[in-house]
Amino acid sequence: SYHDSKVLLLQKEVEYTNELMKPLKDQWTSFGCSLMSDAWTDRKQRSIINFLVNSSSRTMFLRSIDASDYVKTSEKIFELLDSIAEEIGEEKVVQVITENRSNYVLAGRLLYWTRCASHCIDLMLEDIGKLPNIKKTIQQAISLVGFIYSHSSTLSMLRFFTAQWWRMYGSDTPYLVHTKRRRLEHKRLHDLVFVKYNQALHQRYNLKD
Repeated sequence: SYHDSKVLLLQKEVEYTNELMKPLKDQWTSFGCSLMSDAWTDRKQRSIINFLVNSSSRTMFLRSIDASDYVKTSEKIFELLDSIAEEIGEEKVVQVITENRSNYVLAGRLLYWTRCASHCIDLMLEDIGKLPNIKKTIQQAISLVGFIYSHSSTLSMLRFFTAQWWRMYGSDTPYLVHTKRRRLEHKRLHDLVFVKYNQALHQRYNLKD
């Protein structure tokens, strides 16, 4: 069936992507790696944490986790980070890079922890969004997004042309992948993001080389 074909093709893409990632994992053993977490909130107000692994050559997307139930609990954050580090291999992880929120700071006391520079910059520039001209632009952007998602025909058109754009230019912007296909079931969503994110990163690094 069509559904079975999609599932089979996705499984093959996951296997292919894992093969692409093998050289990176070999480097983790030889040179170590950094475990990075990137927390964000989706349109349904769920707290999502992306986990990535950075090594001397490039970055690999590991997984996304819905941490809405425990994102504010430092003990749970520590357990989550610790389990991800164990999955990678604790002897390979030389540092853990997270945001600077209090829950991460408390969890960091139990880990070798490095503050995330980008989150520091976000905090430094937070007040800029309160300036009249900047605030107006942000409000206009929020209104535009609300309009698009409340009109199905506009949303369908946006998705169609976005897909075309992604095929042409997606390798230059791998970080957009986490916004796609949130309505799919969790396992398939994870596989899709894993494949798309890592293949986009792979293409991007190849272009640089």
